[in-house]
Amino acid sequence: MSRALPQQFLERMKSLLGDDFENFKDALENGSPSQSMFINTAFENAHIPEEFLRSINASRLPFFENGFYFEYEGIGNTPLHHAGAFYVQDPSAMCTVCAAVIKPGTKILDMCASPGGKTLLAAIKTGQHGAVVANEFSVSRCKTLVGNAERMGLSNISVVNTDATDENGLSKDFPETFDIVIADAPCSGEGMFRKYTEQAVSEWSVDNIKLCAARQKSILENAAKCVKPGGFLLYSTCTFSLEENEMQTDAFLCSHPDFSLCGVNDGVKSVTVRAHCFDGCKTPDISLARRFYPHISKGEGQYIALMQKSADSASESVSVPSKKKKNGDVRPSNLLSKEETRALTDFFKGLYPGFDISRAEKYADNIIYVHPNMPRAKKHVFSGGVKLGEVSKGRLIPHHQLFKALGTQFTRVINFSYDDERVYSYLHGDTFAYDIPDGWCAVSVNGFILGGAKAVTGTVKNHYPKGLRI
Repeated sequence: MSRALPQQFLERMKSLLGDDFENFKDALENGSPSQSMFINTAFENAHIPEEFLRSINASRLPFFENGFYFEYEGIGNTPLHHAGAFYVQDPSAMCTVCAAVIKPGTKILDMCASPGGKTLLAAIKTGQHGAVVANEFSVSRCKTLVGNAERMGLSNISVVNTDATDENGLSKDFPETFDIVIADAPCSGEGMFRKYTEQAVSEWSVDNIKLCAARQKSILENAAKCVKPGGFLLYSTCTFSLEENEMQTDAFLCSHPDFSLCGVNDGVKSVTVRAHCFDGCKTPDISLARRFYPHISKGEGQYIALMQKSADSASESVSVPSKKKKNGDVRPSNLLSKEETRALTDFFKGLYPGFDISRAEKYADNIIYVHPNMPRAKKHVFSGGVKLGEVSKGRLIPHHQLFKALGTQFTRVINFSYDDERVYSYLHGDTFAYDIPDGWCAVSVNGFILGGAKAVTGTVKNHYPKGLRI
């Protein structure tokens, strides 16, 4: 069914695309959004069976070996999805993170993170020696972000709740801190016309484009201050307007001579086209930025600009972070009590002997595990680490996230195949029989952790959260 798009938008795109406009218009009005996902490769002994990939008609993305197109309705109800084996994300959005080379151990800031696809992919790519700080202004969207990180079982993500445009926010907490800063800025959403037609069209106007551009400028200003010398700033939008894309990049580079545009990797080049050089553009290599068009590649609209900060450009305008205290930067108020330490020790004894209890601290009413390489925010922390649980009557009441993030390290793990009927029994919340030593254990599907359980004389008592059951 043909989509009705704003006439003024179509006129602007015709002026921009010229002879290619009709192909673009047809794809946007009559084309169908594609389905794609990336595989969670964070866990060495976990895998998605080839039979499952065949059952969803999966085909590999041309720019990412762990990304796949698929054709399957209801994929969110499969055991592997519950286990965090993959994350469903549009290929153009996936393409953004893949544009930069993320090495293991990289420290990353995602400025506008929810629902978290870019955060999760970045966290997987940087691995357990790296860390991602994910920022989101909306509290409800922070909850979504934390929920997605929990489902994927990732322990190297923290979430902060600040306004990315606030000059006293992220850039004050993290001056010149990150190897990569991702600024996937809120935009006019033209690239989503095909996917969310009614909402995106109703909100579109030239005035809104101008408002978005002003907000993006503030976000980029703060993002630049968080990039360490030699680091990268990855700017992206899901819109087509020059004002929010090439013009925004050009204005930023003109006012920040310590940054320069970089080429993206060859895989991303293969599914994108050069950015547009507009009248008055002062950046001679603006074409190094890339555009993802739905009439050229399978996916929705996206703009990507990868910029690097000069290695010798340490700023005089940012404050130097205070030196960390001994034992990491755990503040005395966050230290565990003797009872909490004892309860945590008892819980992990024999279950996870290598657990580093020195990384556990108190946060509100919960005990959390803080990733050793995580940059720490001074304020507005929504989620500072993996929620381990709370202590009651001398015992740890474990949180679901404890099993999801740490379960692969347990000595007691029940591992089912994705097509085992007992998996569905677990997801229903049922108690079941299984020959495993008594005590807490993790339940997994093909190596991906579903959640926790407690074995008592051959009977496994289910601890899968009621709100997640099917």
